[in-house]
Amino acid sequence: MPVVSIVTNSTLSLEVKVTVSKAITSAAATILKTPAAHVHVHLSDAQFLSFGGDYETPCAVITVKGASMQISEEARKKLVSFMGPLLQETCSCDARHTTTHFIEIPVENIAVGDQIMVFSGLRAGLVSDSTPNVRRSMS
Repeated sequence: MPVVSIVTNSTLSLEVKVTVSKAITSAAATILKTPAAHVHVHLSDAQFLSFGGDYETPCAVITVKGASMQISEEARKKLVSFMGPLLQETCSCDARHTTTHFIEIPVENIAVGDQIMVFSGLRAGLVSDSTPNVRRSMS
């Protein structure tokens, strides 16, 4: 369940946000080998963000979060190669003013709805109410 978050000081129209979201969803799904329906995109524009003390030049911080071992070195290279030109075109953010962080989260620390993800062999999956030893947070 990858999450791609982009924070930028550029102000973007809804149309541009939708375009960026769809493009990143498609690319992340392909590159990270996960269904597009599982990719989250968070785009926060018009934020106070500076790069090197300069807050007027368009810049961005991107965070890509995924399950452990989901974001390989090759995937990281492909994602930045894709997102750099996309943000240059849509947000006027030069790649030299864009920083990307990749964060891998142990699968047991990821929940989808009220279900904790687990590894079954080499595949990640969800545990259900009928699965023994389901860990749930207390309300």
